Amino acid sequence: MDRVAGNLIPHKGPSTPDLSILLDGGENAAWMAARGMSVGMFQGGISTARGAPLEMQMYEYLLGAWFGGKEVSRPQRRAFEFLRESGMTDPVQRAQNVGRAQHEALELQQQAKNAELRFA
Repeated sequence: MDRVAGNLIPHKGPSTPDLSILLDGGENAAWMAARGMSVGMFQGGISTARGAPLEMQMYEYLLGAWFGGKEVSRPQRRAFEFLRESGMTDPVQRAQNVGRAQHEALELQQQAKNAELRFA
């Protein structure tokens, strides 16, 4: 349910997801607890309104809280999907690509500096 509510909020931002969200370890415990409580109350509230036995109500409340707390935010999900689509799921491959990109950037920087020295 949290995913449905999160997708209803319009998202304006770059077409490439912000991958820095994945670097800080995700969201903090307060947000996870708030999501868990809100989804748990929604899920359990339905069983309470139906008049289900107490055991089923507790099951629905706890199950909703568990899965609501485990749900990732929309930006994190977009970042994971971007990495999966680009074939960057292997951490070794990601590190090699980052190292290769840094090396290429340094080479281009050196070539630009050499070109400036030739024309100066």
